[in-house]
Amino acid sequence: MEIDTANGTISNSCVRDSLLVEQDQTSRRKKKLKFIIILIIVFTLIIGAIISVFTIMKQDFESKSPAKNPTMAIRSICSLTRYPTTCFKSLSPIYMNNPSSKINASLIFSFSFHTAIDELGKLSTLLSESNDRSLKHCEYMFNESVGQLNSYLATLDVDLGNELSFVVSKSLRELMGWIYRETPKLEVCLNRLRFEYTLSSRRVSNSLMILSNMESVSEMFYPIIGSDQSMVASFLSNVQFVDTLCIFGVQYILLVFLFCLLLRLLRW
Repeated sequence: MEIDTANGTISNSCVRDSLLVEQDQTSRRKKKLKFIIILIIVFTLIIGAIISVFTIMKQDFESKSPAKNPTMAIRSICSLTRYPTTCFKSLSPIYMNNPSSKINASLIFSFSFHTAIDELGKLSTLLSESNDRSLKHCEYMFNESVGQLNSYLATLDVDLGNELSFVVSKSLRELMGWIYRETPKLEVCLNRLRFEYTLSSRRVSNSLMILSNMESVSEMFYPIIGSDQSMVASFLSNVQFVDTLCIFGVQYILLVFLFCLLLRLLRW
């Protein structure tokens, strides 16, 4: 009888111990599950923060890119010319009338080229209405220049579709050579005319300067890796990038730590 009682006591004790162990294991599993869920949430938030940082950096860079900012693109290119104000005032309205056009270096040059031809055409018409015989030679020169420029324009329109090939095209080099030769002759005639006619000379000069700097202009839109205009250089030159890099570094270290901790928990 006493033996049966002792056996019953031992059995009850074993049952209680097993229940306590099971409850302890259940409690530990619940705590582990809660901790894993918290880690996953933190993990997701950190990844979201990193993606957000990169998105903001990308948007900030694109907003400063000439390809995404037509006004800045035209102003930057016109700053390379001898008459930047004249250049900007003549090119901006043209783009505003064609807002659907994708802005790039070759398109801006095309605008400047057309304005130069238009001005020379107007000047040629005015000269034809003049009775001053001394200007007849100038009229002939302007008519010839307009014809020659239109001829080059027809050839260049093929190359304008591909900006990178346009920069090194044979037509471009021929046009630059022709403008260098003819501009001094046109300026001799323009010096004999009233002040307002010098607008033609300025626009031709602006087109020439844009042509002469096409490689630099193209780099504004298509930065070369390692150049001052490259994305890396642009970021490093920005003080905000240093702060962003520090924040990203801390987030990355925390992310690695949480990942290692999660792996360790899964092994338990």
